[in-house]
Amino acid sequence: MNVSKFLAILMLIFCSGCYCDYNYSNEADKIAGNFLKEIKKELNIYPASIGGGTRGEVNQVSLHLDCYQRVDLERAREIFLQISEGLFARYNNHKEIRPYLHHFPFGLESFNMILAFMDTPSKRVPSDKIALIKIFDENRLHYYCFDHVKNELQLVHKEDYADAKKLVEQKRK
Repeated sequence: MNVSKFLAILMLIFCSGCYCDYNYSNEADKIAGNFLKEIKKELNIYPASIGGGTRGEVNQVSLHLDCYQRVDLERAREIFLQISEGLFARYNNHKEIRPYLHHFPFGLESFNMILAFMDTPSKRVPSDKIALIKIFDENRLHYYCFDHVKNELQLVHKEDYADAKKLVEQKRK
């Protein structure tokens, strides 16, 4: 057998062994994108970036969203939880993606989000309104206002995700 035939057979074996007919990484992005399209009108929200970590499975979903509203801390909390809990439900109820989730049920251990509140894409909200909420790794929400004099974000409140969820659920009752 000549070398070129051997290499062709080797490549065929290698490539067929690596073929996967389900692209879980694209599907994970699609789940988030479709959900955000559904709530876009209601919340005036736009994705700045959707991504995450996939290495053989979906182990992280990361979002950066811009929301064009002026909100206080209570309303910012409600919006953040509406988005995060809605996404958790979408991932957990999606039968095709489920086998590829590193953590099931999908939740905080696989989720990062920054939610920025703006008047327009180039204009920040007033200093007495929440400008940004983020959650990374420690399951704590960090709320910031923008100090227009110092031209920087100022941390105004921190709370555990579970506590924020309880407050929103109590308000709904």
